[in-house]
Amino acid sequence: MNSRFPRRSSSPPALPTIRAAFLHSNLEALGALGPAVAERVRARIPSEVLRDADEAARTAWLPVEHDVVLTEAIEQELGRAAMRAWARDGVLRATEAPLLAPIARSARAIFGITPHAFLRRAPQAWSVLYRDCGQMEYAETSSRSARVGLVGAPTAITRSVAYVEGLAAGLEAAMKLGGADGAVEIAVDAAARTARYSCAW
Repeated sequence: MNSRFPRRSSSPPALPTIRAAFLHSNLEALGALGPAVAERVRARIPSEVLRDADEAARTAWLPVEHDVVLTEAIEQELGRAAMRAWARDGVLRATEAPLLAPIARSARAIFGITPHAFLRRAPQAWSVLYRDCGQMEYAETSSRSARVGLVGAPTAITRSVAYVEGLAAGLEAAMKLGGADGAVEIAVDAAARTARYSCAW
């Protein structure tokens, strides 16, 4: 029977996800912390998260909460400074792997080796690694500074101080790729689902 009212979609909302290959890489990097530390970190991670990561193909998508849990476990075990160093190294590794290597090469080829060259590619890298996790935006503010904003992010990200800090460390890695040691200031509005990063070098 026809209805005057449009039929509502029964499709559930899309779940925020992360590329399994990136999560695999992050878990494998625990080995660089030493076997004992890696074991203690893994002990803090729910077994279902580790199972999902172990069983997923590298091309699959997994809940972004899995990577949030991993990041928080590292911070709880080792502290924020060590977690940020791990996050920086993770981005540097990813730019040498198939996922992000083409983006890094194009940044060098088109824009040269500068912090702006790599920061301006952050939105593209975000779309490769994350799905339904909001949009990343880039704006040059001076010859030695830029703003990177994450808009419409899931609350799993914006309510995790560790993860927001880890993303800042990733932007520090981008500046490092561009030949500079930089600093990042963070402003988060969890209710508005935004995280804004002021980068300077």
